[in-house]
Amino acid sequence: MIALTKFVEHVQAIIFLLNRRYRPYYKWTQRALEALPVLSRETAPLIRRLTSPDGKRAQTIETICAHIIQELKRQGLSDSGSDFLLDHARCIQAGIEDKTLRSAQLFQE
Repeated sequence: MIALTKFVEHVQAIIFLLNRRYRPYYKWTQRALEALPVLSRETAPLIRRLTSPDGKRAQTIETICAHIIQELKRQGLSDSGSDFLLDHARCIQAGIEDKTLRSAQLFQE
């Protein structure tokens, strides 16, 4: 459940970044996300579905990632042809001009 919670937090964070908005305090994040113009209509119901016990979490996660990838491409942030979100993160990172930021770790364990 901790991994799912982290996934939701990261999805919410990237949606705010793609909207070029600051993410609010965690208690208000989901409600604020639902009012955003980019990706909220597609992803907000999916994020809520992740917390329900319908057994379709893997499919829901794949769908959320596909929406994010599509938006990354639409905004010109990634040109990767991969269906794997981390490949798009590497593509975005390669486009960062600042050497220090570009060399930062993509994720922490």
